[in-house]
Amino acid sequence: MSESQQSNKTASEAPKKKDGDRKGSSPDVVVDWVQQGLYAGRYVPGQKLAEADLIAILNISRGPVREALKRLHGMGIVRQIPYSGTLIRAFSRKEAVDLLTVLEPLTSLMARLAAEAVANDADATELIEIQQTIDRFQRGSVNDVTFVGERQHLYQVLMAIGGNLELTVIMPNALLHLLRLQTFPYLENEKRQQTTAEYLRIIDAVLAGDPVRAAREGKQHVQAARKRLDALPDEAFPDSRA
Repeated sequence: MSESQQSNKTASEAPKKKDGDRKGSSPDVVVDWVQQGLYAGRYVPGQKLAEADLIAILNISRGPVREALKRLHGMGIVRQIPYSGTLIRAFSRKEAVDLLTVLEPLTSLMARLAAEAVANDADATELIEIQQTIDRFQRGSVNDVTFVGERQHLYQVLMAIGGNLELTVIMPNALLHLLRLQTFPYLENEKRQQTTAEYLRIIDAVLAGDPVRAAREGKQHVQAARKRLDALPDEAFPDSRA
């Protein structure tokens, strides 16, 4: 896709303002646009995020854009680097390890709560649909971008089934998605298949209503992810603060 085509595509995707909205009234529009862009594939780790582009695309004044970028920096989604501007965050290797260390107990808890809920007759229809999508990916009929998004959806569905609202606040979903975007291209097919098999084991335990097994599978998945991360080349972890 050419730069002009990408520009037109991005502009066409910009949110339409409703009558009565005040131009430049809130940084929330910018924050939402950037976060949605991560899941839609508009933005990738290490990509420069220019104030002028956001102002033009969203028809928002400079003040709210700058406030939004400060918020995104505080959320860990972007880095504001002196004399270089704002970049979508790219993790260093240590930062990636630190994130997985935090994620391990949360993933185990998420899986256990979902399994307990299923054992008490919670609706798991969406989880079954995700199971089918992952199975199609294993057979090669789902592309990489779709699969990365589906992994994010898996976490969201498991948390929704579990019903713990505090977990949805604590779980670092956006950061995890960024790390997936950054590292997935460097994974060999064998490692990708290992990942999908781990997801399917978590889903199977949840659908069986087995909280002990679900918690164990969730923990082991993150531990295996750590081993895969350790094996990645240094080029997968550019230091965007340099």
